[in-house]
Order: sequence, then structure tokens, then C-alpha cells
Amino acid sequence: MASSKNFTNTRPFSKTRAAGSDASPAGTDRRDYQVAGTIGSELSVPLNAMQTVMDDINQNQQVTSAHIETLSAALATARILAQQSQQLARLDAGRLRQSHERLNLSELLGQVLDLREPLMRWRGVDLYRSIKPVEVIVDPSLLSSLLEVAVDWAIGLGQRMVVSLTIKNWPEHAVLMIKTVAAEQPAADSQHSDSLSREDRLSWHLLLRMGLAMGVSIDRVMSDQEAVVMIEFPRTVKHLQGITAVEMDAGGDSAFHSDSKPLAGHRVLLITQDSFVRDSVRSVCKNLGLVQDIVASMELAMRFCEMEDPHLVIFDERCRSDELELLQHNLQEHNPDFPFIEITDKANTLEIGGWMSGSMARVSRDSLHNQLGPALVLELAKVV
Repeated sequence: MASSKNFTNTRPFSKTRAAGSDASPAGTDRRDYQVAGTIGSELSVPLNAMQTVMDDINQNQQVTSAHIETLSAALATARILAQQSQQLARLDAGRLRQSHERLNLSELLGQVLDLREPLMRWRGVDLYRSIKPVEVIVDPSLLSSLLEVAVDWAIGLGQRMVVSLTIKNWPEHAVLMIKTVAAEQPAADSQHSDSLSREDRLSWHLLLRMGLAMGVSIDRVMSDQEAVVMIEFPRTVKHLQGITAVEMDAGGDSAFHSDSKPLAGHRVLLITQDSFVRDSVRSVCKNLGLVQDIVASMELAMRFCEMEDPHLVIFDERCRSDELELLQHNLQEHNPDFPFIEITDKANTLEIGGWMSGSMARVSRDSLHNQLGPALVLELAKVV
């Protein structure tokens, strides 16, 4: 199909925050006004439907089952918009603590679709499902909200919705695809259908924000007749000969891990302005299957961790500042054994942190390629 736009949610939240750090307050205000305008525009649909029903009741002096069904669906739509606006405000407002658990994605997706079926009927949407058994490791509440918001975004974009959940061949990640197709000849006076050109609805703003928080990738393709959203889950549980593992996208070879990559998926935050350090750490993390985010200062690291805590922090000693102690305090408040690794200019240094609170590992800058891998394995063993 001809695509007019393709949006991708990139993984590193740090880059998104860093890029916006120089934005003016006026830019933030414009975004707020846009979201506020979106809420008002979308609320007008259920409000108009309710007003039409009330006018008809006043005129005919009777309440029919069709009236009740329309009012119920309109109230459900308004309730969804209220919930989405509250969720977006919560994500934008403060620190988000996540609890990663192994969850049945297929079952949760089926429950969300069942709950939304009455609204789909009211909207005249035909639903088709193709759902394979899949388990993922994410935060339970965020996963439920993500599925609800993805389905809500698609409802109203077409009269035919196809929902598929599969595991792609490589990397073996779960992929949820929701595709909506518009009617060939939509009714000109339909009060329930929304134009496919309305791409930036509230649910899309919220969906992207959730994807950033959860570390899942989100793509969208739009055309005149079709709309597709694809959500890929890196932390997918793989079942093979009775063994369960988490499949992550990672390449390369390493002497410090087996083919199963038991540390895969753990998030490492690197604080450095040095390109050599950045490239060296990236290579080691890739071989171990670790997800790496990079910031240039302790201040940016503090802002990064306001959204989601990494599993380990690596910092260049040249980036030491007064914020380091506060960063340690915040991360070790809920996990006293939270691991830090300092990259030092002192040659031939390898100090492994102990299992007592407050200890810290150190690796010399000139031997990152050989020493960082073992240090990461030992330090992450504290949080596995």
C-alpha cells in the first residue's frame, strides 16, 4: 500500500530527552495546546452522539434500545478519552517505577479485544483475530494500558480491523500488528467513522509515550485506505525443548556468555562524552545482548532515570560531579546492591565491587575490551 507517513519509536529514551533539553517553554506550550485541542476534538464525537439521542428522545417522548446502546457507547468513548488524558499526564509528570514480570501477551490481548467489542459494534467495525501464544516480560499495568491504547487508536480508522500476534523468525521477538481498512464506499453522513487523516489522536500521543517508557518499538504506516500499527517486544519468552529463555536482539561473539545470553535485555546506562569509551562499551554490550543508553552528563543521567531505572550504570570518571552521589542514592534506595562501574584513566585497573552496599567496580579505560565484559557479568549477577 502507498504509505504517506511512517513513525518509529526509537529505544533510547535518553536521546529523546537530551534532544529536547534545549527546547523553549514556548515549544512545550505548543505541544500542550496540541494535546488539549486533540482532547476537545475527540470528545466532540461522543458528545454529539449523546446530544442527538437526547434531541430524539425529547421529540418522540420515548426511549428505545438503540438510544440506550448509542448512549452507552458514547459514554464508553468519553470515559476512554478521560482515562487516556490522565495516563498521559501521569507519564509526563513524574517518576515511573516498573515491575517486570512474565506475562501471557496472547491472553491479555484477547481480554482487551473482548472488552472493546461493544464499542466496535457501535462503530461498525468487523474484527478478525489471528493470535498465537506468546509470553513477554514487561510491567503488567503498562502492558495492559499499551494494548488498550493501541486498540483504541485503531478503532474508528476503518470498518475492518485485523489483529495479529506472531513471533518473527529473527530476532525472535513478539510482534503485534493491528491493521484497519476503510470501507470502499463509506457513508458520507456516518457520525461514527473518523477520517484516516486524523493521525495524531490522543491515543497515538499516549501510545508513543508508553512505548518509550516500556522499551518497545512502535511503527505506524498510514495511507488513504489503511492504517497499520506494529509493536515489537524485545523481551519475548522463547520455549525450546522445555527450556525457557528471553530472546533478545543481540549479535556477535563473546567469551563471557553462552549462546543463550542469560544477561540479554538488561539495560545499561553509560555516562560519557568520550567517543572511544562510547564505542568500546557499545561493542561489549552488544556481544552480551545488553540494551545500552548513553547520556553525556550526570545531570542528563538523573533525568533519564526519572522515567525508568537501568539495571547498571557505567560512568566515565571525567563526568564525575556532585550529582553522582544523588544518583547513587536514588538508585540504591530500592536496591542497595544496584551496580555502578567507573571507567578510570588509571592504567591496568580492574576492581570488582563487593556484595556490600556502596561498593563500586572500576575498569581502566585502556583495557575496556578485555576487562569490561567480566565486570559486567559479575556486577549484573547482583540484579539477575
